Amino acid sequence: MASDAASSGAAAVTFVAAVAMLLGVMVLKLQRWLPLPYTALLLIWGIALGVGNVTFTGGWRVYGAGVTSWQNVAPAFILSVLLPGILFAGTFAMPKAVLQRSFAHIFLLGVVGVLMGTCLTAVFARYAFPFHWTWPQCLLFSSVLAATDPVAIVAVLKERQVPDELTVVVDGEALVDDGVAAVLYNVCRSLVRGGGMNAAAVVRLLCRQSLGGPAIGLAFGLCLTAALLLTPLELLPQLGLTLVAAFGSFIVAEAMLHTNGILAVVACGFLVAMLSRPVDGTGKQLHLTWTSIEWVLNTLLFILIGIIVAGRTYEAHHVMGAVRITASDYGWAVLLWVALLAIRAVDVLLLWPLLAAAGHGFMLQDALVTVWSGLRGVVGKPHHPAPPGVADG
Repeated sequence: MASDAASSGAAAVTFVAAVAMLLGVMVLKLQRWLPLPYTALLLIWGIALGVGNVTFTGGWRVYGAGVTSWQNVAPAFILSVLLPGILFAGTFAMPKAVLQRSFAHIFLLGVVGVLMGTCLTAVFARYAFPFHWTWPQCLLFSSVLAATDPVAIVAVLKERQVPDELTVVVDGEALVDDGVAAVLYNVCRSLVRGGGMNAAAVVRLLCRQSLGGPAIGLAFGLCLTAALLLTPLELLPQLGLTLVAAFGSFIVAEAMLHTNGILAVVACGFLVAMLSRPVDGTGKQLHLTWTSIEWVLNTLLFILIGIIVAGRTYEAHHVMGAVRITASDYGWAVLLWVALLAIRAVDVLLLWPLLAAAGHGFMLQDALVTVWSGLRGVVGKPHHPAPPGVADG
């Protein structure tokens, strides 16, 4: 009986995944008439599936069971199954010469800018919100919001055929700050939980999280680069090696050595992009294959997020018969969005002299695109719910 139930549950989850892929294909077709980004349309579809499930489709046998399973998916699924492939595909495909010229900009925005933005967001949360959070709780809250997700912006940039440097900077920054945000979250979560952590323990945790992941990623990247050079120019062997590196670096860093898996995958992908040989016929096929993998994973991710958001919002309105989300909460959310955009503008303004002096320079139009590309990303989603103290605020 237990095996039958497990088999039925797996079939339900797979069925909804197939529905999500079908919706992804439909969205690609709808984009011809709807001037909305692909990921935004996916999110809308996901919310529609989630709302429908909690209102009238929950009893629809396989479909209802599948949506409910997706709605209650473990955060580890997003982190270990979906994100590594998306992160590796984004870094692996970057043009070598453009990446080398843009690396200083990526570091400044993805590391220094994230640290500045996290601190400013914590100050805003401390003094603007009526929740009476402590400083560690404010920092934890701001770390969840630290990562950017400019998928839609990058798509528009590619369509408008803007210089590759700007596209690489915006996309590369998002990949790096995913890992930096995860490091900040883990450190701030430890501070909120307490447990007698002193300054030395915090420094050790910060070093392990920020240095261990990149070290593992660089090791995997060197091994992958050597293996690709020694492997015959055939698609399947090279695809297998890149899959092992993408998911293996994450698992080794996150699950085995308890450091930062996101930074491991990003470091691995960046190194392979910088050391790779010129793209030939097989290389083009490999890049196209990874582009397809990225599309599949992004489609599942944004549909899943829409389903989760719909389910969590519905539950927040109906937990134990009490309404926990009020109109004022939506007002605070709008105010937070405006504040995050303003903080992003301050970050870019403060970093402008360094950005202008580095690499290919930094013009006004670059600054405007960079500010607007600071839309908050999906890496914070697996970190919800927050530890007690923040969630209860």
